Amino acid sequence: MKSFVSRICEQIEEHHGSPPNYVEVQALIQRFVKNNPEADPESIDWVSYYDPRLEYSEILQRLREAYPQYRWEEGEAGERYDEERYFQELYDYLLTQARDLPEDLRLRLVRELAEELGLPAVEAKRIEERIVERPPERPRKEVVVDLMMLAKYPWLPEGKQFVSAFSFEEVDERVYQRACERVLEAAEKGMVSAKLEDPLTEVLSYPTAVAIASYVTDRWLINRLALAEGRRAEKLLMVDDPEVLEFAAGKVLKTIQYIGDEYDPLRGYGDYKLRFDEYLKITTSVGLEREPRWKLANRVVYRGYVALTLAEVARIVRAYVQIAIRNVASSAAQSRGRLPARIRDAAEGIRPRLGEIVSKLKREITAIPADMPPCMKLIQQRLIAGEDVSHFENFAIAAYLLNTGRSVEDVLTLFSHRSDFNERVARYQVEHIAGLRGSRTRYRPPSCGKMLSLGLCVEAGKHCPRDIRNPLDYRLPKREVSNIEGG
Repeated sequence: MKSFVSRICEQIEEHHGSPPNYVEVQALIQRFVKNNPEADPESIDWVSYYDPRLEYSEILQRLREAYPQYRWEEGEAGERYDEERYFQELYDYLLTQARDLPEDLRLRLVRELAEELGLPAVEAKRIEERIVERPPERPRKEVVVDLMMLAKYPWLPEGKQFVSAFSFEEVDERVYQRACERVLEAAEKGMVSAKLEDPLTEVLSYPTAVAIASYVTDRWLINRLALAEGRRAEKLLMVDDPEVLEFAAGKVLKTIQYIGDEYDPLRGYGDYKLRFDEYLKITTSVGLEREPRWKLANRVVYRGYVALTLAEVARIVRAYVQIAIRNVASSAAQSRGRLPARIRDAAEGIRPRLGEIVSKLKREITAIPADMPPCMKLIQQRLIAGEDVSHFENFAIAAYLLNTGRSVEDVLTLFSHRSDFNERVARYQVEHIAGLRGSRTRYRPPSCGKMLSLGLCVEAGKHCPRDIRNPLDYRLPKREVSNIEGG
């Protein structure tokens, strides 16, 4: 069988001018042999009907139509070589890694990797139940709101009440220095650090930073600061006591509840639950619905409540912080003339550095090839700008770039713009997509239909050829090519 598959692959490469997916060809032939044990695979014109540009399912359909006398019904599950197969193999990788660790670290690993790989809550829960015994209920700690807690979470109602006792004119110069540092960190890195050695300065610098960004009146900077502060909040909540996360979430989410009743049907799918209307309002406001696992149709819902894991609650709180900062900054920007002179001076002082950061980002965005499909170009622009990009979008752009001649290192350089970039995790995922790990399958980007269904297709394909089925089929319209060549 191996020699036959190799020969067919060589013929396909000679016929089409590009190498086929060996594992995909092998799966097609094995499917045929399994379902037609008396038939000779030589009787099939594999070369003519296999097209590297098509999805596996599309190639299979062509063979069904050309050879209706044979059986082509589906064989074993998992014969898909697209993003679903990729995420399934990452799922298996998570299980393997968890088994190799001491038991006391398994639960933590499952939660962290499930979040990193974007697994739905139901799947993450199943993994947890398979490899970790649920720890017994422990006494719940009482949460005390002190200055250190406000330094971590200044967006809490208690934090807002505390800072209302100070004015921008009377705070220490160290507050302005730290506030400028927060804005520049957000602009350059997409993440704000937590400097807790001086909690009073840390608390007061939060609203000061928002006011400085408002004075600059740059929408990108406001969104960037909101995203960075949201990420800071999420990171701190994930390493804090669960009771602190529950307390903070209860302060900013109106309908969040801890699932304490062991008979609650949602208990097996998460430790918390949130009313679906509040869930939808928050997730759609920050674009979380671009990630399939956050779509309400993919969640476990019972009597109007959505089940959430601890990590997902932290992610929802992060979204709340983003929305809150954007709303406050936008309102302040409309009355920037009434902001104190110290805010104006601080903003003008960092404006040259902000200009350098924005200019660098614009140069990188401008360098994106003009002949990229609009959907892939937009994802790449958002990655460079440090915006939130879903796991599915990461997969799509990585698969596209790797299938169009870019190297693993090129893709990692692009992903390094993410504030949560982890080279070890990212390298594994990119090398997996490139066919260097796992099943050794080089994954194709999602089809145009899949991109459209997830809201990732730009203007419903208005700028693409009508017969396009996959971003790899995209070609720049002749009139645009002429404009580029003509300067």
